[in-house]
Amino acid sequence: MSNVRIDNSEGVCVIHLDDGKANAINDAFLSAVTEGLDRAEAEEMGVVLAGRKGFFSGGLDLKNLPNLEPDALFSVLQRFGEVMLRLFVFPRPVVSACTGHAVAGGTVTLLATDERIAVDGKFKLGLNETALGLSLPIFVTEFVRCQISPAYHHSILTCGDLFSPQEAKDVGIIHELTDPENVVARAITRAKELSNLPKQAYRDNKRSVRGQFEKLGREAYPGELKSFQGFFAQNT
Repeated sequence: MSNVRIDNSEGVCVIHLDDGKANAINDAFLSAVTEGLDRAEAEEMGVVLAGRKGFFSGGLDLKNLPNLEPDALFSVLQRFGEVMLRLFVFPRPVVSACTGHAVAGGTVTLLATDERIAVDGKFKLGLNETALGLSLPIFVTEFVRCQISPAYHHSILTCGDLFSPQEAKDVGIIHELTDPENVVARAITRAKELSNLPKQAYRDNKRSVRGQFEKLGREAYPGELKSFQGFFAQNT
């Protein structure tokens, strides 16, 4: 990514993602998140995952991933699952600062975090894979099953509806709305609050809540990778 910063803000590791465009998920995006998580885990810090103005993430890089050689494409998609699953059960608190659009893989990334604070504006959030003709990996449906009321599963997963930030808050994709100038600061404050909870209890109870969902997703993903790869390969 062209402008990634990883800062320590009063004991919180802030991963600023900015490719100057839509923050598409590719190897550079995944490398930046991994580097931040490695730092945070080594120093036992909470994490804030922040996008750029107008975009948290537009999802997997549909423009460039299909041009990769098969082995390279398989590697990126495999890594995508690994990084998302790591985020989902990361032992320290992880808060998203959703700075704009978060579509498909962008919403997957949001749902991998503990809490999600978003800017209110003319943005879209959601899992639109159905409209793209893509079957969701089990780990994505497990993220939704863990975090979202069953009443909204049909709309979010099967129909692939896109939501405004307020609508996303109503269905549980987002926890809190704020203004663009405050979203990163508010996420840092919330990550600090969560980080003040007893570390071992937070880690153990997070694992207790999320572990069964993570296990199902992790076990299924190797068998799903070939069809996932095939979707991108046919979109060259």
